[in-house]
Amino acid sequence: MGPCAQLPERLCRYGAWLGLAALSLALGVCAGGQTASTGALAGVALDPSGATLPGVTIHLVGEDANTTRSATSDNEGRFTFLLLPPGEYQLQADKRDFEPLDLSGLQIAVTETLRVEIHLRLPKHYERAQVSADTVMVQTDISALGRVVNETAINGLPLVARNFAQIVSLSPGVTTGVSNAGELGLGATAQSQIGKSNDGIYVHGARS
Repeated sequence: MGPCAQLPERLCRYGAWLGLAALSLALGVCAGGQTASTGALAGVALDPSGATLPGVTIHLVGEDANTTRSATSDNEGRFTFLLLPPGEYQLQADKRDFEPLDLSGLQIAVTETLRVEIHLRLPKHYERAQVSADTVMVQTDISALGRVVNETAINGLPLVARNFAQIVSLSPGVTTGVSNAGELGLGATAQSQIGKSNDGIYVHGARS
């Protein structure tokens, strides 16, 4: 015999109706995550390429700081917050190797589910390289000075007299009295206190 066999038919029907209503209410709460006085939030976490991001820690804080919820995105990057009192919320997302993310101004309304997408970005790394070298300004092992003049410099210089000795005057501290090839070896005077130079070239006032 059934449980309603010994009860009046009207009472049995009333009990069945109450059971059906309770079951419908329970299913509605579980399915929508909300009631007539609450709302819900559902979202998905994505990486910079748009792929779903699991393992993201999500914190949801109410504007009055009295409502605080936490969740972790699943293998498909999804997360949900059910039965939220209506109001404004702030969402904070955090995951290792990604920049933290803050979303404010999320409005939760009654009987509605707010859906959001959070895009986490990779952190910025700054590196600085400093290179230093000790340049030897003075040669202590030898007193001779030298400079290499390449072929491009020789071909590009306007040597009217076609005398290669004129190139020596390009070096700092060097003067030359050689104007053409015919004067090479005739010599000239660098200063009044020193004699003539064999080739007319003076380095810092001294004969070469």
